[in-house]
Amino acid sequence: MRPNERRRYVVKNRYCAGNANRNAARSVALLNDALAVLLNELPFPQITVTMLTRRADLARNTFYAHFSSTDNLLEEFIGAVLERTRATMLEAADDMNPRHPGSFLRRLIEAVDRDRTLLLTHVFVDDQQNRACLSSAVRGGLIPICVDILDARNPGHRGELALYAEFLVDLTMDVVGHYLHGALPQTTQEMVTQLTQIYMAAFALYLMPHGWVRKR
Repeated sequence: MRPNERRRYVVKNRYCAGNANRNAARSVALLNDALAVLLNELPFPQITVTMLTRRADLARNTFYAHFSSTDNLLEEFIGAVLERTRATMLEAADDMNPRHPGSFLRRLIEAVDRDRTLLLTHVFVDDQQNRACLSSAVRGGLIPICVDILDARNPGHRGELALYAEFLVDLTMDVVGHYLHGALPQTTQEMVTQLTQIYMAAFALYLMPHGWVRKR
């Protein structure tokens, strides 16, 4: 193969690979969008591959090119929320001080407002059964993230931190859900103030008796 022909061959293959990657990403996005719509209409166990592909206007073999089952799609669906939340928490890690949680809570509410659409379509859906399932999965993913961040500040208290994180993640998920659905009339600052009091009480209950002192 001559040099010019080789270059054309390489460029053509790269172009084809780029198109394939874009098409794959588009298909995955369409399937995620279809699942978001169906989760507001039906309990998840009733959602089938056929329903998803019809809603996404894709062939069944396209679904199976990316996912092994509807459960596999749901894992990626929830993973999008966990990855976004993990990134937000890492950005706010310096403010995760159980003794003084106000700064972290302000950043948390700002993140909720910024990611409102993602949370409403991927966690706090209208269907109550699906909302419970999605919230439970997200709770399970967030607790170890919280523990890891706090344990990095002060190693040796993972047991107490796990109880503390479990309590606060459960509480915060409920509050965020009510906030997004308009059930809480408080302003952002009022919410931060009231949540700060609860977070500090949780610190006194779970961590203070064990001598937890934040270290940098």
